Amino acid sequence: MILLLLLSCTPEPASFAECAALESPDLRTVCRVGQLADVASEREVVLSQADSILDPLERDMLLVELAVGDPRNQGWICKQVRHDYGAKKCEQVLGRPHLATPPKDERGPTPGKPPVTEGGER
Repeated sequence: MILLLLLSCTPEPASFAECAALESPDLRTVCRVGQLADVASEREVVLSQADSILDPLERDMLLVELAVGDPRNQGWICKQVRHDYGAKKCEQVLGRPHLATPPKDERGPTPGKPPVTEGGER
């Protein structure tokens, strides 16, 4: 409850660099993931920002969170993780390939099945 009160009094960081000023490593990671969510598929941007993090474990935490949040890019993101704990977390994510399946509304028709039209007619 106190944390929520403190957070509500603190302005939200407007940039990736401003996330570093947050006190908690977990809050810094959440902030950084939020800043990179829209560009998670852009390798150069992600790696440049990740490499700007001085704490190597926080860097790995960021990469693992990005891999979990964007499974279609998890392979290349997980290859950037440097420590055992992060690597194990990435293995868990990579071991769940169904997470990389695009949402149903982004997929085309299932091969071998005719498309469903309005009213359920085929």
